Amino acid sequence: MTDTVQASIISAFEAESYVESLECLKIEEIGSPRWITLHERLESLNMQALLEAQGQKEEYVKDLIISRDKLAFLVKDLIMTEVWRDKILPEILSQNKKPKTSIGIYVVMHHEVTVLSLLEVMTFRFQSSVKPDSAVEALGDLVLDVIDYCHRALVNLLAHPDIRLEKDETAAEPPIEVQLGRQRDSLRFMAAVQSITLLQHICEQLSRLTVSAASRLLRQHDLPLLLVQLLDARPWLRTNRAGRRQKYERRQWVASPPDDLAVAKIEGQLWLTLLYILMDREHLALYEISEYRRGQLLRLQKHLTDTVLEQVPPLGALRQWLAHISVSPPPPPARSGVIIETVPELRQALLDRHAGRWAKLARQQLERHFRTDLASIQEQARRLAAVYDLDKMAPLMAESTRCAACGEVAVKKCSRCKAAWYCGRQCQVKHWPVHKPDCDAA
Repeated sequence: MTDTVQASIISAFEAESYVESLECLKIEEIGSPRWITLHERLESLNMQALLEAQGQKEEYVKDLIISRDKLAFLVKDLIMTEVWRDKILPEILSQNKKPKTSIGIYVVMHHEVTVLSLLEVMTFRFQSSVKPDSAVEALGDLVLDVIDYCHRALVNLLAHPDIRLEKDETAAEPPIEVQLGRQRDSLRFMAAVQSITLLQHICEQLSRLTVSAASRLLRQHDLPLLLVQLLDARPWLRTNRAGRRQKYERRQWVASPPDDLAVAKIEGQLWLTLLYILMDREHLALYEISEYRRGQLLRLQKHLTDTVLEQVPPLGALRQWLAHISVSPPPPPARSGVIIETVPELRQALLDRHAGRWAKLARQQLERHFRTDLASIQEQARRLAAVYDLDKMAPLMAESTRCAACGEVAVKKCSRCKAAWYCGRQCQVKHWPVHKPDCDAA
């Protein structure tokens, strides 16, 4: 196996061509050959953007999307896919109770995570060489639709904590409809995690946005109290079926022994988002801290341990502020003039336009796009194999496939549990006493 990896997923010419071709389709076209082509191009752009961000290279894809005014397309495509998942997917599963294949439906479900991943990269800091230099700022009023989407994803995570639980994979292969349900839950959890990242990026740059964005976060959605509930629920932790503790890191569940006190990335993002909101006087002017809100916010004190502060030092200011409001409630915000707020419209417009037609749309898509004849299935598999080519994805996988013993780049995985990776047999043998309990439980 060669040690060299390719420098890119797609060429600069392909990236420019793909970005230029991005256009909004109708919800009726989801799953069609034309839509599949769109998904393939977005997936390639996403992988290239991730590679550029990880390698700290010139972010060519990011600059292209911003300079070609394609951020609006990403938001509209995200909201349309969410509406499909909420309204049409249940009808498809109801009408097709025993599907013969899940390939086409899974691709559409995964599309939502792909678009979110691209938005994560787009909104990260101010690294674009084009104007405006902040993608969050370039979104304009569409940032409200992103905020609402993220709020729905996090509320769903709190309402359905079981979507993060480990599924029983030891039994015989379940029916396809059960597999689709599991995949849907897994992808909804991933979408919620990505929504936390997006909210962090938005709140970090909130002072660059209109007052409508801050008002939406603080007044309509009461984001601080939502984050308090998430920090209480600790969705980044779970106990697997073998009774062992796991932590969600780098888009996968990894072993986390009881003495593991490291702050998970998700937890750190929640804390930083709170910091951006509550430590800014301009934002607090929009947020009245009532007695109820004060009581809820003070629940954060039990989580702000010395261990957490050692890993996230800026939280010292938040702990000091919480100590202050515990003995001296802050004064009510000054009465401000009338604020004319913009209202997000994308989702509601889709719901209004297709109200009462979800069952018909599902039936049409089953007949036209999610066909189960052998030729259609083979064509779908061929196109997906080309997009998710392991040789292309090698540069992205190298970061996550590290040897469990020495931390170097891994090339082989445990043939028994298929979870642990090693750089060679010597490290695998050395690590076996540590790995054996997890491997036996797998």
